[in-house]
Amino acid sequence: MKTFFLLALGMIILSSCSSNPKRELSPAEKKAKLYYNQGTRDLVTKDYTAALKNLMEAASLDPENSQIHNNLGMAYWFKKSSSRAIWHIKRSLELDPKNTDARLNLASIYLEKKSYPEAQSLYEKILEDLTYEGQHRTHYNLGIIDLAKGQNTQALGKFKLALDINPNYCPAHFKIAQMAYKSGHYEKAYQSYKDASLGVCYNNPEPLLGQINTLIKMRKYSEALVKLADMQERFAMTKYETFARRTILKVKTLQSKQERSGQVYSKRMNTPVKSLDF
Repeated sequence: MKTFFLLALGMIILSSCSSNPKRELSPAEKKAKLYYNQGTRDLVTKDYTAALKNLMEAASLDPENSQIHNNLGMAYWFKKSSSRAIWHIKRSLELDPKNTDARLNLASIYLEKKSYPEAQSLYEKILEDLTYEGQHRTHYNLGIIDLAKGQNTQALGKFKLALDINPNYCPAHFKIAQMAYKSGHYEKAYQSYKDASLGVCYNNPEPLLGQINTLIKMRKYSEALVKLADMQERFAMTKYETFARRTILKVKTLQSKQERSGQVYSKRMNTPVKSLDF
């Protein structure tokens, strides 16, 4: 599930180039801007080696530029140099304490490194920025920290806050689905997995996999087979097609046994567990 998790982090938040309209850029700053823009494009296209070279040039020409240090830090991060990534993003914040993009990147790096106190402190600082439009991600990441600390009720509250701000934020739906599944709230888990598969997350296989597993848990084999056929078609030539093909056979066997024995879905399987208020 790591791919889906990293998608949720929004790890790469790039600073857009801006200049002070009240003054003319120096020749060095103009040249730095060119390297900066190219380096940022390289980051977007995931050419991290080129990005690092261009952003290093930009920083050497304009060393007091917060945006350059932020993006250079991300280039180092993707080149697996976390210490230099952290240094440059911290430098970005020293130059501009209001650079929320840099603060978010630093918090996300700490979260990825499991440095939870540092990450939490930064995310809580981000919540103070009332102009920042991505606070649903901030609440989500604070929820991830709560989960890591075993504070499930608090985590659920954070994920709900994220959805209050952005009802279509599929990573929050996904985490709520996982928690509901683990707690035995299978109907809630299934609905949340469905919500997690909408919009920009439609092409992510994990929410569909969650739906399938939940349907099997509820012994709704016919519906599970429909979802498995969907997975087989949408994710052809991947490990998910292989999973779907193998699971179809198992589910058909379970369905046959159910039909022969006259079994029906037991209400006991869907009895809510009162540990969390979904």
